[in-house]
Amino acid sequence: MANPWKYPEFVKKAAVAKEKAWTNFLNHFPKADKSRFISQESIDEKNNATAEAFFKESEGSLQSETGGIGVQK
Repeated sequence: MANPWKYPEFVKKAAVAKEKAWTNFLNHFPKADKSRFISQESIDEKNNATAEAFFKESEGSLQSETGGIGVQK
């Protein structure tokens, strides 16, 4: 499969999924220090974009804090 990140439509889908993931995350954890978290977007083999928020435990170590609160676009 070609690299989907080369195509603007997939980048746009991932951006929408990322925004929805942050909205969902902040709705569940409104007092969270957002600077301690990152989001990770992905595009699967069916061209679905998803995103999830992760806690930055330490350098190179991420922990999913959303417990499956990802979003699909």
